[in-house]
Parts: sequence; structure tokens; C-alpha cells
Amino acid sequence: MEGIDPELPATPTSLKQWVLATGMLVLVVAASLQVFARYLFDRPLAWSEELVRYVMTWTAFLAAAWSVRDREHITVEIIMPWLPPALRRVVDMLRWVLVAAFCVVLLPSSVRVTLDVHAQLGVAIEIPLSFIFASLPVGLVLMAWWALGLAVRAWRIKSD
Repeated sequence: MEGIDPELPATPTSLKQWVLATGMLVLVVAASLQVFARYLFDRPLAWSEELVRYVMTWTAFLAAAWSVRDREHITVEIIMPWLPPALRRVVDMLRWVLVAAFCVVLLPSSVRVTLDVHAQLGVAIEIPLSFIFASLPVGLVLMAWWALGLAVRAWRIKSD
């Protein structure tokens, strides 16, 4: 893709893969245990569905943040190849500024909700729900930070 800094190192692949693979492994194991317990022993596990939901939430927001950092989200670039390099740079920068702005706009509400649910505990896994809800503000902060970094880099790229 044009307009992307080729010098920018991506997130360390081993860390990203380890965290996301661990999350997926926990999801698969917990869901499989639930299926076996329910259909083979006719005794469903009380905690597995909740664990799957919690791990999926954290995995999804961390993956979304890393995808912003590594520019892996889906983009539609119908007009970008035909734009002059200077305008392409401006559009690329504007795209990342809008992503960061969207995250910043959502951040106060996500923090408020996270704080509001702190006193509530999970039904089966009795941990404060704020630990689960915190995945949204953490993901939004990471996405905004990395999107702003990409906007700065897009602005600094020299025109062809």
C-alpha cells in the first residue's frame, strides 16, 4: 500500500501471536469442555460460558488494537492510487486522525461504564465485571495511540 512507512516495525509478532493464540486456546478448551460436560455427562459446567465470554472480549479488543497498529483492518482504497502523492498523504493522515477521534469520543463512556459495574460480580466466576469491561477502554486507548502515531508517520512521509 502506498502512503505507508515501510520502515515502521510491526508489533512483535511473537508477543501478539502468543497473546492471541493463548486467548483462542482458552476459548476452544473452555467451549469444548462445556460441550463434553453437557452432552456426555449431562452436567453442564457453570463457569465455562462466562469464561469464554470474558476471554473473547479481551482477545477481540486486543486484536482490534494490534490490527490498528499493524494496519491490518479492512480498508477500501478505490481512489487512493489515483490521487497525487501529496493528497494521498493528507487522506492517509486524515483517516488515522478520524480513527483516533472516534476512539477518544467513545473513551469517556467506556470508562464510566467500567467504573459503574465494578461492584457487580460475574455469576459463575465471581470477579468484578469491571475487569472484563476494562477491555474496551484499554483497547480504545491503544487504538487511539497507535492511530495518532500512524497519522504522524503518514504526515512525515516524503511525497514521491
